[in-house]
Amino acid sequence: AVLAVDLLADLPEPPGPLEVAAATFSSLLLALGGVALTQRLARRFVPGPASAVAQVALLYGSPLAYFTFVWPGYPHAASVFLAGLFLLVWAGGDSERAASGLPEPAAEAPHSRSFLLGLLGGAMALVHPQDILYLALPLVDLGAALRRLTPQGGSRGPGAAAVFRHGAFTGLGAALALAPQIAAWLITSGRFLPHVYAEIGDPFRWDRPALWDVLFSSYNGLLTWTPLCGLAAGGIFLLRRARPRLFRGLLLLLLLEWWAIASYGYWWGGASFGARYFLSVYPVLGVGLALLVARAARRLGLLLAGLAVVPLVYWNLLLMAQFRLEWIRHNLPPDFPRALRRQ
Repeated sequence: AVLAVDLLADLPEPPGPLEVAAATFSSLLLALGGVALTQRLARRFVPGPASAVAQVALLYGSPLAYFTFVWPGYPHAASVFLAGLFLLVWAGGDSERAASGLPEPAAEAPHSRSFLLGLLGGAMALVHPQDILYLALPLVDLGAALRRLTPQGGSRGPGAAAVFRHGAFTGLGAALALAPQIAAWLITSGRFLPHVYAEIGDPFRWDRPALWDVLFSSYNGLLTWTPLCGLAAGGIFLLRRARPRLFRGLLLLLLLEWWAIASYGYWWGGASFGARYFLSVYPVLGVGLALLVARAARRLGLLLAGLAVVPLVYWNLLLMAQFRLEWIRHNLPPDFPRALRRQ
């Protein structure tokens, strides 16, 4: 993409209707495809209509609605789609054994699955570099498999070589996906991994993350602007006993992404509606909200469970309207008390 922009930089014509339509509809299809993949993932744990209710609520109760229907063309739709696909592959089958990492014995696990996870993780990093963190999930699984094959105080068992092969295939897939971007960096900057964000004045400050602000700030804080996302994140704790491996993986992913986003010097996202960077974990939130709606539906009925999240969806839609009408200033700290009065 970088090379193509350089080659076409001298063309005087702005993007025409065809290009604009292509960007708009591809963004729409990727976003809705990501929601569909999230629904498919959530239905593994939440059968029945409760999961569908949760996915509709999350679509309209999160920043994804704004970047799908109002400002299409941003990369978030691709992030959601690839994240949903990655988690579907990583989660495995419906059984806890299939969803617990490498099947036993480790040699029976298909190398194609490890390669595909690496390929998807690398592709996600092409869209948003922070999403390379998704590769922590198969790496943790490989580490757990290796520990199972290594008795305490003993040597590694015969399946250890298979575990290392899976790690190699994951790394190979990621390297293949990242190769075009690395080649572009080498050509344009002469460096293998340039500090792109630092060069534009927005470095990552890993030792000083804005952990509180990124959640609660009036300037695009996740819970301030989209409280439904906070509720959804809490829902993954319902997996703790039934699916411990999935719970640990999804929680780890949430924490890693939270730290990475909070460490970015531009964590509020500029002229952004809400905490758009957290759309990288949209499928995780979709699973969590589905679990919560299903739990509430068993106690209150599906209708009341669905109505319970309506105010949070309505909150997001009203903020979307204010932002689109520019009653909330773009790329500046908002006058949030005034915005609240309009709600």
